[in-house]
Amino acid sequence: MKNLNNDLDLLKFIENLEGSTINIPSINDNMQFINASREQAKNHKFLFQCTKSSALLSIIQNKELWLTNLKLVNDKEEANRIDAPEYESSYYVGCFTYCSDISSEHWEEYGNMDDGVLFSVKQEGFQKAAIFMNSECKKETDNSFFEIYKNNYDARNEKISEQVNNHRIINPYYIFDFDFYQVVYDDKLKKDILGSSFTYYQGMKLHGQSLTPTVAGIIKKTKGICTRNDNEPYTKEWISEKEVRLKVGIQPFLEPKEKWPYFPKIAVPLNESAFNDFQIRFSPHFEHSKKIKFIKELNVLLPTINISVL
Repeated sequence: MKNLNNDLDLLKFIENLEGSTINIPSINDNMQFINASREQAKNHKFLFQCTKSSALLSIIQNKELWLTNLKLVNDKEEANRIDAPEYESSYYVGCFTYCSDISSEHWEEYGNMDDGVLFSVKQEGFQKAAIFMNSECKKETDNSFFEIYKNNYDARNEKISEQVNNHRIINPYYIFDFDFYQVVYDDKLKKDILGSSFTYYQGMKLHGQSLTPTVAGIIKKTKGICTRNDNEPYTKEWISEKEVRLKVGIQPFLEPKEKWPYFPKIAVPLNESAFNDFQIRFSPHFEHSKKIKFIKELNVLLPTINISVL
């Protein structure tokens, strides 16, 4: 096959491929796996997250929950699984458990034995939107270059508008994945973002690559080394977490040649339905008087919501 030396050659080559069948051996298997994880996540009426009491008050007051970049999760083996460089900084996860009875290890890891709370949230309470947060946990709201659009279509329209009306070239960010997934625990299972593809052209078999980025952040080993903050690393049974994740994928409309800025967190807004039939469990050493005071604070913030103490 002749070399594609310019854009015209490439365009003609693509036009000649019209009607050809592209074979992607791994795509059906990957999509079935992704859809099964999504469906399993839908089975849980409530999801629970463990945190400190002050953090919960902030979540309710601000009506938002922060998600962490997948590169920064406490399972470094999982964080290094993304095999496509263009997606290594694209995913953010909010981690929940579908079990309201958690271990002391879980309290110590994500909350606090003396001041921890496990609270419920509903999946329908999350709005499909996000704001980048910098390393100081401040929102990037003053720079239009970092605004995140709901989908590729909106990002493309903004790019065209800026170029036509303001003669400014931008690559706006957009959400390409926003859903809940139930984590699969398996020591041997591996799903790659990068795959192979092939088609036939003028009697030749042409090989290419395929991408299934949504498989990222769904598989964890049953146990592994946990590394969190400045704590000493230790071996943890990941399977005990019974985890469901809100996974948000974000990319610029057109990938720039230079590496695009990396943000450690995003803020995802919540609506009123997030805390319907609100449930809460206090950590084992939470003082009784503090519980009473805290419930009163919750009643002020959620005056119309039925609060159940587990």
